[in-house]
Amino acid sequence: MRSGIRVAVACCLAAFPGCSRAERPPDIVILLADDLGWADVGYHGSDASGTIRTPHIDALASGGLRLERYRTAALCTPARAGFLTGRSPLRFGLLKNIDQADAGSLPLEEELLPSAFARKGYATAMIGKWHLGHSRKEQWPNARGFERFYGFHGGWIDYEKHERNGVADWWRDTEPVSEAGYSTQLFADEAVKMLAEKGRERPLLLYVAFNAPHAPVQVPPGRTVVGGTSEDAMRKTYAAMVGELDDAVGKILGAIEKGPRARETIVFFASDNGADTRYGGSNAPLRDGKRSAFDGGIRSPALISWPGHVTAGASAILITHLDALATLAGLAGVTLEPARPLDGKNVWPELERGTPGAHEPVAFACESGEERRYALVGERWKLVETLPGDHGAPVDLLFDPIDDPREEHDVAARETEQVARMRALLEPWTSVR
Repeated sequence: MRSGIRVAVACCLAAFPGCSRAERPPDIVILLADDLGWADVGYHGSDASGTIRTPHIDALASGGLRLERYRTAALCTPARAGFLTGRSPLRFGLLKNIDQADAGSLPLEEELLPSAFARKGYATAMIGKWHLGHSRKEQWPNARGFERFYGFHGGWIDYEKHERNGVADWWRDTEPVSEAGYSTQLFADEAVKMLAEKGRERPLLLYVAFNAPHAPVQVPPGRTVVGGTSEDAMRKTYAAMVGELDDAVGKILGAIEKGPRARETIVFFASDNGADTRYGGSNAPLRDGKRSAFDGGIRSPALISWPGHVTAGASAILITHLDALATLAGLAGVTLEPARPLDGKNVWPELERGTPGAHEPVAFACESGEERRYALVGERWKLVETLPGDHGAPVDLLFDPIDDPREEHDVAARETEQVARMRALLEPWTSVR
């Protein structure tokens, strides 16, 4: 960010919200895909086989900063909890998804990203999948800092019927609505409407959390899928869903370009976690996928774009979903005043310089049945630990993901001191129940 821009934003914040339209902080549009794999975007080589094409996401990546060491949680609920709070979901015991029958939620005392930005005068809106609590209104987006909400509360829905297991889940703010249409298209249309609204005086924070390409695997209207084997048909249907997601991203980017704040809008794009390979997604060449502590589960496509402010290219700086809140705030010139300490940090200074700072190792975890899987990711080393459900001894693996991105070579037996250091750092997180 150039110093003149930084000064202008600072001056605006000093007088905000009474600053002029020309001086006000940038709009922020967050586009979160659901279970989109590392190899499911064109700029990571998805179109090599001609199956998946993502021209709009690729164009965004070409003009933005690609975050090639972005890590996130391995499941939907923990990923969203960490992203929106800047605090580890392990603090809340969120190692698995909130299911349809669950009454719990992200703890109500936790402050979310929209509340932090609203204090600085931002209008806040959410479109899409919530998945952080659905049983009571105080758990819903409108009670957690979003002024406007359009979407669903649970973890997945039928793309056309807008229901899960026969239960309808489609809302505008706090009221159920019945609308026809494929959810990816409806979410894009709603975002376009919001971005096209005339006379917006406040900067906008818009969080669009698509449910695509998460299961169920459903062909979007107007697209034809012809497959051979069942696996081939699954991949092609999944490709059609990713294509629809890419078109939705294109519509939103088009609305930004046509609007009055085209060069005053930060766009952050990422997937919540790696692809679930059972439904056609691919994380190649990364190991495993969703629900895994290996990088196929916790490493995803991600990028930041802000024309004229963010230099295009690829970044090898370690950044996680916990850093998103503080980094977007730093990029927008918003000073955070969290009531509880953040586990993430503003990594924008390192991204801008292109040189890494001192990023503390970050713990990730997911729960599958009685088994718990942990990862501790540092600047160089990554420890993967599995705690078996039978209370047996933990199994530790150590990798150097920079030299070994496929995580094929466990060096724990050789680097025993490093394993001991990282195990000691991970231990406080594994004790969370």
